[in-house]
Amino acid sequence: MQWILSHCGIDGNKSVDCLAKKGTKSFKPLTIQFFNSTKRIMKNYYREYFFSEFSQKNNQKVWFSKLLHILKWPRDRAVAYFRIATGHDCLSKHLNRIGILQSPLCKLCDSNEEMDTINLACCRALSSGSMWSRYWEARHKKCNL
Repeated sequence: MQWILSHCGIDGNKSVDCLAKKGTKSFKPLTIQFFNSTKRIMKNYYREYFFSEFSQKNNQKVWFSKLLHILKWPRDRAVAYFRIATGHDCLSKHLNRIGILQSPLCKLCDSNEEMDTINLACCRALSSGSMWSRYWEARHKKCNL
């Protein structure tokens, strides 16, 4: 920091000094943002930003229109539907496609059919219910085989 004795002769100093004096006289009420409200505002902003970017990049994909309301669902249901819709699930057909399982066939009911979303809906080893509950049941049973 350096002390400057005089500002005379420097272009724009008078207008800057006038604005500085005007700024000290204007009154702006002090608003205090609490941590929780700031956190909520930032969370909402980033959620909107992410959804906007996500929508722009994926709106042409087949599964996109099915998942527009997914943010409002309970987490377990949303995760199951997202995995089923995108095809990135723990069903045998997908695990076989990525090289984790040797066979895409359903090990739960031994129906000799590929374990995919169609078989998930009609597999006899799973109790009746919604698609998302059947997904989690199949995943739980497959882990215990």
